Amino acid sequence: MEKDPILMIKFIIVAMSLFLLYVLGMKIIGINSFLFNISQHGFSVVVSPEASFLARLKFLVVGICFGYAELLYILIQFWVIKSLIPPLKTPFNFYKKLIFYPFGLINKQFTGFSLLKGSKKKFQGLTLQTKKRTVQIPNPFRGILVIGGPGAGKSESFAVPFIRELAQKQFSGICYDFKYPALANDIELFYSDSGIKHYVLNFNDSLKSHRCNPLNPKYLPHSAYAREYASAITKNLMKESIKKEDFWSRSATDLLTACIWFLKKEYPKYCDLPHTLALIATNHTDLIALLSSNSETRAMILSLATALESEANSQLAGVVGSLQGAVAQINTPEFMYIFGGEDFDLNINNPDNPIVLTVGNNPSIATTLAPLCSLVISVAAKQLNQRRKHHSFVLLDEFPTVFINDIQTLPNTGRSNKIASMFFCQDLSQLTDGYTKEKADVLFASCLNHFYGQVSSSHTADILSKQFGKKDQYFESNNTSRHFLNPFKRNVGQSRSVQERDVFRNSAFMELPVGEFIGRVAESSEAYIHEKFLPVKRKQLAYQIDSQFKNQPDFVITDYYEKVRDEVNEIISLFKGEINKNESKQDLSRQMNPAPDNSSEEFSGINIIEDEETNSSAELDENERNFKFSSRSL
Repeated sequence: MEKDPILMIKFIIVAMSLFLLYVLGMKIIGINSFLFNISQHGFSVVVSPEASFLARLKFLVVGICFGYAELLYILIQFWVIKSLIPPLKTPFNFYKKLIFYPFGLINKQFTGFSLLKGSKKKFQGLTLQTKKRTVQIPNPFRGILVIGGPGAGKSESFAVPFIRELAQKQFSGICYDFKYPALANDIELFYSDSGIKHYVLNFNDSLKSHRCNPLNPKYLPHSAYAREYASAITKNLMKESIKKEDFWSRSATDLLTACIWFLKKEYPKYCDLPHTLALIATNHTDLIALLSSNSETRAMILSLATALESEANSQLAGVVGSLQGAVAQINTPEFMYIFGGEDFDLNINNPDNPIVLTVGNNPSIATTLAPLCSLVISVAAKQLNQRRKHHSFVLLDEFPTVFINDIQTLPNTGRSNKIASMFFCQDLSQLTDGYTKEKADVLFASCLNHFYGQVSSSHTADILSKQFGKKDQYFESNNTSRHFLNPFKRNVGQSRSVQERDVFRNSAFMELPVGEFIGRVAESSEAYIHEKFLPVKRKQLAYQIDSQFKNQPDFVITDYYEKVRDEVNEIISLFKGEINKNESKQDLSRQMNPAPDNSSEEFSGINIIEDEETNSSAELDENERNFKFSSRSL
């Protein structure tokens, strides 16, 4: 019974609202009717040759304005009905987007023009909401480094708010999502209304992923790029080569580089990762012979070509076998299917078609997927870091899990090209282990916006404490004592001193609660920031990312993999056939043009000499006989 007055009040409010809307609607309907009558009466005038251009234009403007007013009136009615019938919320949202779509396009055009051409309106940076205030990062292009142990709140306090801000400011970019689809869902949510398309590489389900070709010939202007991309693969396959390269790892990189460059020069339509790895999986003697047929690739594997010619098969088999064993873990039908197509261009910040790419990893097989993720990010980063392109970002979550060549220099080199570099890691020891101490120090110094959460390593806590230096702290102490001979007499003393103390003790970084971070922002008047950052309140994504992909049978993957192997075998067979054909031509040429036979002349010379000797010996015998006959006669 207590709810009856409340229901009555709601009913009265709704009734009054409907009545007001009815009155307003009647007015609008009257205006539309009046406009319709005018248009009907003046239609003959508009289409007649005697009608002036200004009259036609005036009628067109009035018609559009009143027609749009009618659509807005329907939207208001729809909103009232949606409030009473919740299931109509989805069609209402669709109708609202449809009505305001032209204004959204106009806004995007003006926003993009102002950011690309450099309007007078200054870029305001990124903002983060804390429990007490709003923290602003004026220049995110100077690099952002967030350090915090597991559960410290890095993603909810920084990664997700950054994604929301980047979407609002029309940033293109690439995101490395270590726990796919944790960040991919947020990117899909915030970029759904931005007009920038979102693509994903899902190595967990190849049929629910977009496809790309990072070894497309257009990304390989010269052989140095092929070596960079080959190094991205081999260093993630052979982690020990990150710290120190030996003969085997260098030779493996040379061989992989030669395979990529050979396909680019001789078979550009097959220049992709599946064909490259299938070529490596062939017989090692056939592979080296094939690569030696091109002068450029032969120079890349000169030591292996020499070993083949000198029949040093043990050395040759060792180098090729080490690379074949390493790439076997990524040369699977599921992974190669993703790299066998091209649904989008890795020129991510193309001013004419900016996009956002999410490269997903899986913590269960992170080591296996690291080479593939590194290859895509390496190629995309080189396309990003160029002049006169769309403003972009590189967001790497748990980035020590994937090694990317020269990523430590991206904050410095990408600042002038409007690239916001954002790195997230759990601990400095993890960063050192993944990138060596030298590169970790360079990256730490390159990022000028730092935020530190709870860490569990005392060594890391000591380093973070030193980042804020020391401060002068005032100390005052009071001492009271009684006289030795007269207990009723007291001595009172007071001392004051100024001592240097750490701004933040190392233990402070080990005791921070979830979501609380200490940091320093570049180009800010504040010496440091110590705040509890709030997570973003976001609505649930209306659909799953996987739902945008069509259902395909599993045999599509295996059929493509077998097709690649057949094409590579055909390349080898054609090469062998060419060799056999050349050898047959050489044999036929020898038969048609035999070399002059000098042996007969030699034999004839020997016979002549023998005949002369025979004749001389015969003459000698005859003389002897004559001499003996003469002697008997005497």
